[in-house]
Amino acid sequence: MGSLKAYTRWFPNQMFATLTGLQIALGNCGNLLATAPLAWAASHYGWRYSFACVAFLNFIWALLLLFLTRDLPAGTEPQPPDPFHFMTWGRLLGNGIFLRLSLLAFFWYGSYMAVQGLWGIPYLKLELGLDNAAASHLMMLTAIGFVCGCPPLGRLSDGYFFSRKRLTVAGIAVTMGHSTIIWWPA
Repeated sequence: MGSLKAYTRWFPNQMFATLTGLQIALGNCGNLLATAPLAWAASHYGWRYSFACVAFLNFIWALLLLFLTRDLPAGTEPQPPDPFHFMTWGRLLGNGIFLRLSLLAFFWYGSYMAVQGLWGIPYLKLELGLDNAAASHLMMLTAIGFVCGCPPLGRLSDGYFFSRKRLTVAGIAVTMGHSTIIWWPA
């Protein structure tokens, strides 16, 4: 959420969805690396060494961000802290749009992470009989979908649809169409 707030200070509003799409794509690079590449590294070097390398790279990345980024663009005055910030939480939690989006994020992203991060590979191995490499390659496809799909969808939202609602309705329609094709009885 902090990065979304930063986008509102650093960039024009017309770039918000594009930047959010890029952020989701970059975040899903981690999901992508946690599938087949991590399975390969763990099988060759062991899971402890693989996780230690990931932790070290994250530490370096955090240091780079700490020392190379600023909170505000040059020449921008910081806003004074709000002494009544607790009241902001009440307004936020009382906002129906926020609550609907929160429920959507909770159920959708929570389900996605449960499959992508925890249950996907064991399911593919136990129920479909795939080996570890094949299961991790299949799970990598969802991350590739996010990495490849989110930036152009963000750009479409900012530049062509001019409406988050229209893009959402179009996305739901495409998803329903694909689901119908996939689940239609043979």
